Amino acid sequence: MLNRIQQSLRRIGASHFHRTHETVSCLRRVRHAARRWSEVLFLSLIAVLVFGLVLPFGWGLDETGALERSPIRVFLVTTAVLFALLSPFPFRWRHLVNLGWYPPTWTAVPIGFTLVVQLERYGPAGLWPQAIQVDRYQPFVVVPVYLAIGIVILLRLFTSGRSRTQQSANSPRPPETQAPSRGNQESNAIRRWLTQGERPIGTSEDDLFSRNALAARITQQLAKGQSVALVGPLGSGKSSVLNLVRARLCNTTTTTILAPFDVWAVPEPKDVPRLALARVVDALGDHVDMTALRGVPTLYQRLVAAAPVSRLDRILQPGAQKDSITTLRKLVPILEVLDARLILIVEDSDRTSKTFETRHLLRLLWALHDLPRTTFVLALDPNRGPQTDFTKVCDKVERLDALQDTELAAVVSAAVHYWTSEYSDIKPTLARPDKLGLQYTREGGTLGYMYRTSVRRPLRYLAQVVQTPRRLKRVLQRVDVAWRQLHGEVDLEDLLLVATFRELCPSVYGFLREHIDAARLKADEGPSGSSAVGDDWNQLLKTLSNPEATQHLVALLGIAQLSGDRGQPAGESPQGVHFTDPTDYLDRIHTEGIDSTETRDQSVLSEIDTWEQHRTDALIERLAASRGDNARYAAVWEHFSFRHTPARLVQLMVGTVRFLLRADGADATMEHPALLALWRVCRDQLLNEANKSWIQNVALEAVPVNVSFAVDFYDYLARDDRRIVSPQESEEIRCLLIERIQNVVCTDSDLLRHLSEDSPYRISSIIRKTGAGQGTAPFEMWGKHLAPILVGGAKNHPEQVLPELANLLGAADSHERIYGREPPDFTNPYTIDRARAEALLGGFLDDALVQLASYEGKNPYARRATRAAASWLQERGDKARN
Repeated sequence: MLNRIQQSLRRIGASHFHRTHETVSCLRRVRHAARRWSEVLFLSLIAVLVFGLVLPFGWGLDETGALERSPIRVFLVTTAVLFALLSPFPFRWRHLVNLGWYPPTWTAVPIGFTLVVQLERYGPAGLWPQAIQVDRYQPFVVVPVYLAIGIVILLRLFTSGRSRTQQSANSPRPPETQAPSRGNQESNAIRRWLTQGERPIGTSEDDLFSRNALAARITQQLAKGQSVALVGPLGSGKSSVLNLVRARLCNTTTTTILAPFDVWAVPEPKDVPRLALARVVDALGDHVDMTALRGVPTLYQRLVAAAPVSRLDRILQPGAQKDSITTLRKLVPILEVLDARLILIVEDSDRTSKTFETRHLLRLLWALHDLPRTTFVLALDPNRGPQTDFTKVCDKVERLDALQDTELAAVVSAAVHYWTSEYSDIKPTLARPDKLGLQYTREGGTLGYMYRTSVRRPLRYLAQVVQTPRRLKRVLQRVDVAWRQLHGEVDLEDLLLVATFRELCPSVYGFLREHIDAARLKADEGPSGSSAVGDDWNQLLKTLSNPEATQHLVALLGIAQLSGDRGQPAGESPQGVHFTDPTDYLDRIHTEGIDSTETRDQSVLSEIDTWEQHRTDALIERLAASRGDNARYAAVWEHFSFRHTPARLVQLMVGTVRFLLRADGADATMEHPALLALWRVCRDQLLNEANKSWIQNVALEAVPVNVSFAVDFYDYLARDDRRIVSPQESEEIRCLLIERIQNVVCTDSDLLRHLSEDSPYRISSIIRKTGAGQGTAPFEMWGKHLAPILVGGAKNHPEQVLPELANLLGAADSHERIYGREPPDFTNPYTIDRARAEALLGGFLDDALVQLASYEGKNPYARRATRAAASWLQERGDKARN
């Protein structure tokens, strides 16, 4: 019971205190308002004198009297006088809101005019010089004059505008719109943040670094009248926090007047008090008329200057030295009558030089600290600029620490989501590599907890390099610009990492650009000198401020000699910068664009996916056209060929072979870039598949069109260490292929269709790649079928068959030639491999030698064999005769 009685008494006492406080505050406001109205009424009497003296003079200018009664003349003259009277005064719309409590100076003009009218109407005759002449033509004079007063005041209100140096916390907020979804909200916030340049954020919707809690705490401290120091490194977001504080003050019921002050723009330290107070007066001037206090800043500067006031100043300004606090206190009655608070926001004091004297600023802040209804926020970086003992003048100190990895993870994750959702690109892999571990930060749970508590998490190292939101914005802005050109063409996380080095670690980025080719190779793979890249990299790390974080971030790129002991990251991207062939992705990131003639990854990926789903001919046609200067398409396709299933890969190989055989016929070759790429991919991906049937069918189908192509196809896919079939299956295919060739090539005319003048080595290639055994065994096997065909062809078609025969019989060293010369220039003289010739031609050897020895054409391959053939033919004749 006793406790309840005590609580009730405390509540009654608190209620009585609040009522008493409100009563005293109201009485103060009434007293200040009465004093202000008395000043305005005094000015109104001066306006009465002005009207009484100026207007009669205006009426006397008309000597004829023709316009004496004209309302137009009354209106024009009165308007001119009003402009002259009102031009020195500032006009603001908000002055009308506080008209009852603090009337502006210009209200003395309409009040004075009303007094003039009343004096002329009710005053004693002869007392007043009849300035308005109410009694004579009141309807023609009084109404135009009042109309002129109204028009002039409205014009001044519209032309004065809002003060550029003031921001009021009780200004109306923009209308609220329907809240978007969380994903869209984050994307919109990221988009606004990246496109607004270096400007700080303005609303809580754009708060990406969880600064709202700090802004709320500062707002509460300011509401209690406490001064606050906001301390943080350059670029940590101090201005953004202050903007959030401004936005929160919009929701308070108390009128709050904000006066921003940028110390960086002050030319001399002694000008700080004058310019700061000028901002305060301008801020108050947006709410009430401050004409009477426009000289306060200059006066205060003179009063608090370091040098003593001169004797002349003491004569001209008697009592000035003792009026410094009094002059500042003149702001208090104005704030009381408005029931408002004044907050001075001091920024960028840390951007001045280290020799900048801060005592003038501290004196001003100390004086403001003692004034009621006034406080301030001082934002600075204690490690930059001049040393400022802010703890003496600030009641509270709030600190903005360096960027944490959790904050960075939220922003980077939102940015990645924004970039990836903005474009409908095809992902090179089904599961995109997550080098930075963003998925763990999004998923949470046990894995997310384990990742966040890990010491070696990539985002922790990235935060150590980035350090501040401003530096992060520079990185993300570069990524945003580059991604618009490179979306789907490079790995986004590699682009982010390289942009980080490019913006924040120029020496690291320069090293990557200079040594990337050698660094991609392992130390034992490259040429001499490439192993020194690792040593140079270690030397560079020693010069960096954060070598451990830099090493871990570079290791994520998977560059062989720069990855340290980590190797390439798990789940590496096929578009990572560690690749140099077929695309140098680091060069793409450096140029931040793709040449119009370059093959785009997205085009190849789209055609791969279309083939997988619908098996159209577009991909086959692009692969078939990939030769010569356009060969890069086949290389890019090979790079992304892992997206094919084994069944679709086989269908693509068969379709491309058939397409090329139809298009090129006897000129088709397995050396086509697309076929070589297909062969390499098949060799890697089809090792455990059933491949005998389709390889056999393709080889046999190709024989009637191009025997040499059929043999090469068999040789690439089913023979020796390149085969993707078993030895037994390879032997079965070989036997069927030989049988098929012998059925197709039965005469010299049949053989002629499968020869090439540009490369007369096709018969030799067929024998070597399909024959069994070593040495002369393959030639002996083929001799029974080919010998008569070759001799017949040599007789009937010497220009086509004799070059093939000469190369077929020539010894191994006879074929060595100087590369690139046409006609061919051979390094060694031509000799005949006699054992091979005897095994191949048997009883047709002499006939073949006769044809070679008697050749008189111009083919360089056949002409070089004539002497050797004639010499051997003579030896055989001499031996036979003996």
